[in-house]
Amino acid sequence: NGMRLTNNVIYDIRTQNGSNTSQTSNASGIRLSSGTGHQVYYNSVHLYGTYTNASTAGAASAALTITSTAVASLDIRNNVFSNTMNTNSTGLSFFNAVWLPTSYTMSNLTINNNAYHVDTTANHEVGRIGTATTSPVYLDVAAWKAITETGVPGND
Repeated sequence: NGMRLTNNVIYDIRTQNGSNTSQTSNASGIRLSSGTGHQVYYNSVHLYGTYTNASTAGAASAALTITSTAVASLDIRNNVFSNTMNTNSTGLSFFNAVWLPTSYTMSNLTINNNAYHVDTTANHEVGRIGTATTSPVYLDVAAWKAITETGVPGND
């Protein structure tokens, strides 16, 4: 609880993709899977390159992944989250700047003054909520801002 992650440069992370719905077996620049009250400030995360596993399960990755709704009271500010990964997989793949778990409560998250970059090709999203292939996705910053501001007046 209460960990602070600041001033890091994270890049060139690739894994052998497990599936397009796994938040634990795919590449993440920063993955928060337990605890509360974490502070994530002034980090630069850039995922790029090609998954080379030709799996029919697809692939997924995220610059920032939160894997549980129990990971709450987060303060995430002034970061750069970039994801331009791609794959030669035959399955549906997802490449996100931020990936949150299903039913994540936005009031548990202060996410402010971050920069987001994703490739402009298919299946690259600024934000994704959930692990199903039909989970809601937010393709641009305006859509992501609208959903993350829900119930949190300080988020912009």
